[in-house]
Order: sequence, then C-alpha cells, then structure tokens
Amino acid sequence: MPELLKAISAYLNGISFIACIQVCKHWNESFIPILWNTIDDSLYAWPRILRRIDEDQRVFNEAWLRDIFAKYGQYIRHLVLRWRVLIDIAYLNKACTNLFSIKILDIKQFHTLNEEYAVRLMKYRTPRGSRRYPNQRHSLAVTGPVIVPELKGVFAPTAILLKTEERQLKDWMTHQYFWMLLRQNPGLQCISLHSQLDLLSELKSMKFVYDTFAMLPNLTTLESHHYPLEYDILLSRVPSLRNYSSAIVPPMPAFDLIGPFGNLRSLTINTSTPWIKLNRILRSTPSLTKLNLLYVNDLANNSASPSSSTESGAPFSETFHITSLAINNSSRNASLDPEMANFIFQHLPELNEICFAHLSLDISTAAAQFYPQLEQARQLCDGDSLYTRYYPKHTGGSFLTPLVNSQGPLFRSCRYLRVFDAIQHSFDADHISNTLWVCDGLEVFRCQIVGLSRLNQDEHSILSYITESGLQEDDCSTEELRILKKAHTCRCLHVAVYNQLARFVKLRVLDLGYEYRNIKYPTTSYTVAGNEYRYYGDVIQDTMQLSLASGLDQLSTLENLEVFGFEGVDHEIDLLEIEWIAEHWPRLKVMRGLQKDDHLRYVKPDKFRRMLRRKMQSLRPSIRHESGKMW
Repeated sequence: MPELLKAISAYLNGISFIACIQVCKHWNESFIPILWNTIDDSLYAWPRILRRIDEDQRVFNEAWLRDIFAKYGQYIRHLVLRWRVLIDIAYLNKACTNLFSIKILDIKQFHTLNEEYAVRLMKYRTPRGSRRYPNQRHSLAVTGPVIVPELKGVFAPTAILLKTEERQLKDWMTHQYFWMLLRQNPGLQCISLHSQLDLLSELKSMKFVYDTFAMLPNLTTLESHHYPLEYDILLSRVPSLRNYSSAIVPPMPAFDLIGPFGNLRSLTINTSTPWIKLNRILRSTPSLTKLNLLYVNDLANNSASPSSSTESGAPFSETFHITSLAINNSSRNASLDPEMANFIFQHLPELNEICFAHLSLDISTAAAQFYPQLEQARQLCDGDSLYTRYYPKHTGGSFLTPLVNSQGPLFRSCRYLRVFDAIQHSFDADHISNTLWVCDGLEVFRCQIVGLSRLNQDEHSILSYITESGLQEDDCSTEELRILKKAHTCRCLHVAVYNQLARFVKLRVLDLGYEYRNIKYPTTSYTVAGNEYRYYGDVIQDTMQLSLASGLDQLSTLENLEVFGFEGVDHEIDLLEIEWIAEHWPRLKVMRGLQKDDHLRYVKPDKFRRMLRRKMQSLRPSIRHESGKMW
C-alpha cells in the first residue's frame, strides 16, 4: 500500500495533496512527508502568504509559520528560497535537519508589503530630512550580535542602500542563520548560492566557507554565483564534490601544479575563461567528463591561436576525456572560427554531446569531422520566441533569423546521432530532398523545416480552375504553368521530407515548431464584434502542411512517437488528420500546437484549434496539450 500511494503522488498537485491527507489517518501519514518534501516559496499560496507574513493580526503570520515548520520541518528535503523569513525560520526552529538540497535565489526582489512601504518612505518622502540620499545609501549598515563564537570576524556590514535599521539588523542575522542552517544539515548533497546573499552582509572569511563545506560529507553539487572559492582548496577540502558551477573563473595558484583532483565530473564556468587557465583546470581534473563554458575569451586574438601559442601559453598540451561540451557562443565576439573549432575538438576526442547557443556551419563541419561517434547536439536555450525581430533583442542572440542547414554536416556524417534539439535552427526542404541522412537511430528531432513554397489563396483558386476544367499544359498560360510547377515542386518536397522522417523509426520526439509570436510586444490591436484583441504575429510561412493529402500517412512508421509539435507551422491539420494521428501513433503522450493560449492577453480565441483539441481529447484523453517551452 505505501508503494501504491507513493506512485499516485507523482500525479497530484497541491490541491489534490490537501484532499488526500484528509481522507484518513493512514493517508495523512503517507502523504504528509511527500507534501512537505520540497518547499519552493514561488509555488502555490507561498507568495501570497509571505507578502503579508509580518502582519501580526493575520492568521498566517510569523508565529504560524514557525509552528508549521516546527511540526513538519523534519520532512523537508529540498528548499528553494527567495524570502528571507523562510531562511530565518528554517534555522531557528531546529527542525530542518534532514535537508538534501538548498537553493537560494534572488532575495533582492522579494519584500513584504510593509517593507515596500518603508522603502518608498525613504526614497520619496522627506519629513524632517529622513530621505536617504545617494551618499547616505553607501554608508555601512549597522551590525548585530554574533550568534555563535565561530562566526566572529566572518561577516562585515554592507551598504545601507534603502534598508531601514530594523531591516539591516534582520539581514545581519539572516546571513548567519543561513550558514548555520548548512552546518546543521550534514546530509546536504546540493547547494546553490546566489550572489544576492551579499546584500545581507559581506562574507569576509573564505576559510569559514571551506570549513562549512568540509563538514558536509555528502556534498556532490555546488553552485556558487559570487564567492571567489579557490579551485584547489575547494576540491581538496570537499573530496565528495562531483559537480561545480561558478560565476567567476575559479582562482588558483599562479604557477604551482595543482591536483590532480579525480573527484570532479562536471564543471560550469559562467564567465569568460582564458585559454591558459582552462588548460590548467582540465589537466588537474582527469575525471572531468562535462564542461560548460559561457565562452572562452581571446578566440579571435592571434596570440591565442594554435599556430602562435608557445609552450607556456598553449591552450591545450594533451587530450582530455570530456564527453559533453557546452559553449554559450551567442555573441559574435565569442563565436568560434574554423581554425579554433578544429583545434578545440582535436584535443577532446571523446565528445559525444555538444551544446551551443549558435550551431554555425563551421562548428557543425568540425564536429562532423572529429566526432563520427557524436550522439547528441543541442542548442543551450530555446529562448522565448521564434519571432525574428523579437528573438535577438530579448534572448541575447546576435543572429536575426534561424540558421538554415548549418547542422547539415552532422546529419550526413554522424551515424550514431540520437538527439538533435535545436528549435532555433532550420532545414530547407530542398536540402533535405538532396541529402542522405545517415543517423537512422535518431530519437529526438526538434528543428524547423522551411522552404516549402505554398500556394496563396489566389493561386489555389487558379489551380482549382485548371483541375476542374481539365486544361492541358499546352492550353495553359504562362502564369498557370508557373502555378502548376509551384504546386508540383511543393508536393515533391513534402514527399521527400516525409520519406526522410519516416526512416527514423525510433523517433520519440518530432517537434517542428515553437512559440512563434511576439509574446511580449504585440504590434497592433483590433476589434471584432465589440471585443478588443491584440495581434501577436502570424504563423511561419512556407512550412509543412502536415495533411494526409500532402503525405502525412508516410509517417505511420513512427510507432514510438511520444511528442509531436507543430507550433507556428502553417499546417493544414483537420479532423481527418486528428483521427489518423490518434490511430497510428499509439504511444503519443504530448501534442504541441493545439493547446490553449491562456498565457497571452487579449488573444482572439481560435475556435478551429479548440475543435481539433476537443476531437483529440475525445479520441485520446490521455494526451496532454502543452507548449514546447515546457520541454
């Protein structure tokens, strides 16, 4: 019975959990530990409660919060926190001693209503000179007591900013509570430290930090977004560490040999990394298999090129055992030129996964040359939209349109490729029709397919007239012949694309589109029947029809398909296609393209899409309809 209840819990949301714990005593005892397993203060009613937690007259006040943490804190295994008060209570009630992970996010943005009011008073009002001017905001905040002797000299006050004296004292105490919370949880396996922790007070003693981590024998994952933790000291003091993420290049001795540290498996550096330092890091971690870099600086500098590097400054002096490489090369200044791409790849001979923000033709060509064993190729982030004028401004990309055919060398050369997940990239249908793809074992294909020139409404009318009247080609005008040729080309390209996709009998994910609209900045508004709507953008032109008439039934070989996405595709899916999909893809679990548009304000309801969704729900009620952003 407990195993059955645990299996059921995977399908429950917060409201369902509350209902289950009220069924009977046995269910209460079974579901309470599961309900309190993870506390994320951005979910459920937490934000609404915490906004007014310092109002004593309310039922849900700090006293109530202390009571429930004292009662249920023993069940908490994972904390994801943005509110300072939860850090305080998690430590002070002494009940949260069984944590496996703790993640601190941007605490700067989260304040109670009373705290926001106090900030506004200091910022905008000047009764008797109480306004805090900029020169006053940079004065040091007040300090409070040290709660335990080992914290003496560890912290120093930060700038006052717009904090009241009461808030300054609370922040001073909260920072101490946080580090003592870590020490009272020896079972911690994962810690994530946000840079905004320094808004509480300044951490002066790195020795205290190393000592704290050394007290956690099970610590395997550490994310540090601010603290300058020395690479060699950290790995020496925390031998259990397997995954390390840093927002700065880890400091290390200038010339002394470091390591080797055989424990580390994954390293992420979210800033520019010099070639020479990267070389030392890789040589000191022989067991490292996963490397994630924001970018490597000086790639365009001749002094860093392979041909001009000296022995002391050579980027690499041996080969390494990295199997997964990710580089956020979204900036043109951080892009890899062909020479450097070849140089990097030849020193990482065991790669089977590459992740790039910008999978250029140079990178694909070099990867295809050095890695015939490549299994996965991904883009680092899907971004918010495929909308071409929106995407580069709001996702950090520097390319205005999706790259077309740049990934072609991977499909022609990497026969073991299983995953291609890069929806901001696209294949031209003509390229597909003239290329043999060798990756027959492909399981995930997330990529646009474009270049299928479709007939417009007027051309459709002319084609219908030619067909119905039985006109022969010799009797057609030049314009009619052009339309006939265009229709024939489109039909042939569809058949070629379907034939290529039909070969991937192991395919589990086929996603041909993504959020295609200008979701943040709709261009125009319009009114229909007295209702105001906003125009967010149209579908992507010259994409696949996905109709039975165009050859969709060729994809009946995809019996293992679990996810089918066509957001933004100018498709012609109708009731017949829905019935065919429901019958021929028995393992389908998710469809992307018929979901509700609840996240867009003032969007005109799509009655046809709703009809198709309801039809699929009647045929296959277990299929979920959701956006590709959830992948």
